Order: sequence, then C-alpha cells, then structure tokens
Amino acid sequence: DIGIDALHILATSLTETLWDAPLPRIDNNILEGHIRREPRGPLVFAGYYNGSVVFGSTTLFSLPIRPAPEPSYVAFVAQLRGGPLGLAPAGAAPRHLAAWPNPSPDGRFRLALPAPATPGTVLLITDALGRRVARLHPAPGATEATLDLQAQPPGVYAVRLTTPAGRTATARLVR
Repeated sequence: DIGIDALHILATSLTETLWDAPLPRIDNNILEGHIRREPRGPLVFAGYYNGSVVFGSTTLFSLPIRPAPEPSYVAFVAQLRGGPLGLAPAGAAPRHLAAWPNPSPDGRFRLALPAPATPGTVLLITDALGRRVARLHPAPGATEATLDLQAQPPGVYAVRLTTPAGRTATARLVR
C-alpha cells in the first residue's frame, strides 16, 4: 500500500498494474498531476489544482489573488510514502493475471498467469453484464494462455482465474 493518506493513483504498463492507490478528494475542483520516480529516489506525485484538495488529514487551498486570471491554479509536489511498490524484477512471473494488448483492437489477447497452471485451473471470461462468454482450461504447467474475443462486440470484459486450491486472480479486458 502506498500513498499520502487518501491518494489514489493507478499506473499500468502494457502488461501489468504497477501500483494502485486512492485519489485525493477534490470536491468538484480541478486536480491534475503526474507520477515520477527518479532512479533510487522517492516516488513523487506532482501537479496542480484549484479550489481545495484533501490528502487524508491535510487540506490544501488555492487562495484567490486579485487581480488574477480565472481560474487560478496552485502547483504541488507530494512524496509518496508507505510500503514497497511490489514491482517484480525484470523477467519475473507476474503476481497477478496480466493481459496484452489491452485494449485489443481485434479481440485477441495473451494472458500471463500469476503461477504455472495446475490441473483444474479455470479462466472464466464474462461481459460487462456478468454473462459468461468463454471458459478456458490452461494446460498444466502453462504460464500463458491466449484468448480470442473476436466474435464478441467491443466492450469491457472480466477474466477470473480460479485454481483448485481456491486461489483467484482477475483482470479487466477492453475489446
């Protein structure tokens, strides 16, 4: 878990979610920012806002300066702190179900499994209404699977991997 109290940011690469934490409460004001990490340095969230923005127990206000063009914005830099990001070293198996390309223009996906499949592992794919559109049984020992949703309409789909031991992993796909 990372963040400045109530910060929520989702950052992804083409194949996996890198981190996910809650966004500040902004009360109908504007907040825009970017995350950056310097080599061997802290993770920072920098951006600007107008009105007020709440980071957990800390509230930042932009004070109107007269004369000033409307709207006025205030810049900020926040250092994220907390536990480790949990990023795996290059080449390591993902700890969650990953899919690419995502979104897929043609409906074909590759799925990286969080661990080698065991006999009885099931991948259940449902549409946005929860209707089953596909069910796959990866070969024992497989670390990847392919999924073809070309016959399905464009939209958002959910993939749920379930092992015989009861472990689950999920991913969202955009077709």
